[in-house]
Amino acid sequence: GMIPLLNIFRDMDQSLSPDAGFMTGIRSQVASTAVISDSVALASETLALLKSSLDNMPPEIQANKHSCQFCDVLSPVLAEIVNTLDNGVGASLANARKEIDSQLSPAMSASLQSTLRGAAAPLTDVKTLFRDTFGFFTDTDQFLQIRGHLAGEGPQTVLWIVAVLIVFALLLVVSMMFDLTWFFCRETMGDSELTNSETGARYPKYSKVTHRCACCTWCCGWYFAILAFLIGGILGTVSNMLSSVCLIMDDLSLEMIQDIGPAFSLDFSKPETQQLGDILDQCFVPKDRNANPALLDVLYTMENGTKVSLRTKIIGQVKDQIDSKFADIDKKLQGGNQSIAQNDGVKQLIAMLGTPIDTMIVVDAAYAWQSDSNYQALFAESTLSTAFPSSVRCPTGMVASEVPSVGGQQIKGVDQFVSQLAALGTRTTTRPDCADLVAFDLAQP
Repeated sequence: GMIPLLNIFRDMDQSLSPDAGFMTGIRSQVASTAVISDSVALASETLALLKSSLDNMPPEIQANKHSCQFCDVLSPVLAEIVNTLDNGVGASLANARKEIDSQLSPAMSASLQSTLRGAAAPLTDVKTLFRDTFGFFTDTDQFLQIRGHLAGEGPQTVLWIVAVLIVFALLLVVSMMFDLTWFFCRETMGDSELTNSETGARYPKYSKVTHRCACCTWCCGWYFAILAFLIGGILGTVSNMLSSVCLIMDDLSLEMIQDIGPAFSLDFSKPETQQLGDILDQCFVPKDRNANPALLDVLYTMENGTKVSLRTKIIGQVKDQIDSKFADIDKKLQGGNQSIAQNDGVKQLIAMLGTPIDTMIVVDAAYAWQSDSNYQALFAESTLSTAFPSSVRCPTGMVASEVPSVGGQQIKGVDQFVSQLAALGTRTTTRPDCADLVAFDLAQP
């Protein structure tokens, strides 16, 4: 019925209040999951920053004829991991949290409240219209009052009237029966006779009781019949009117409502009244009796001059948006992409970070070192030529096997080159960075 439907709208309206338990509970749950968004953003942005740093290494490295092999192989791995974070379960959870926070924010809940109240207004108008029109027949107070009178509760006026009518009817019946009985049994007064003074004829003497009782019954019966027919006519007229209400509802249509609308102060040129007409036309008196219209499609609000149904406003713009985020989470979970720690790219990154970055900053292998007069002497000595392609790290290091293209290789360090160089000269200065100075006697061959 209309009242339960309005109660549902009222409960929804109260639930969307900023201080309602429903809204405070949602805000509490959203706040408790803030760590999800923070963690995903922190991890993604940190790795993106690291990738950006590797892609923009200082130009001095290239100017000094070195290349960062670590940067070249790590940057693609970081890009893959950042993409995994941005499109994984964690990101989907963060997106769902963000969507819920956005859709059920105080401003959005206030907008939904306004929408519900605007949509409920035509329903309230329908309820008011039927209450004002048929309120007499549905007034429970009057019904209980009439039932109380008939049951003997409260004033006894009706019972006394009914009792008087019944007693009056019984008296008429008794009078009629008595008159009939007297007529058949004592029509004449025994042997008494009357003599005609003119003719001298003799006649039996009739009893006066018979015709007097008959006269009384006849006259009083007319008054009782008039009263009975009057009451019966009134009841017949009222019952006919009441039974015709169903026929009115059966023949009711939008055109009829528009015709009789002015009598109920309804102006169907107004948008809110037009919606009232749509409710009556589609829900109460539909042209297609087999149709089952959805009220959410009938009710609508106006946004920038465009009709937006309540289904679109509540389900399409709120519920479906939130559901899509959780559907994305289910899809990611079914795809097996659940743990970042078990991701192949993350495992590779962790293994690669086990190799010091300076181990993989090496001299530029693409440069023509042997053609450069500044370095030709290094290649004249076999011990130096084998130690020359070194990294900027002091000790010799082993590249982790997980590193693409150079994994498992041993890269010589500065210590080995300095040691080979010192064997040909004299180590004169010891430096903290292990790039010690070596002096040579140019007079020696």
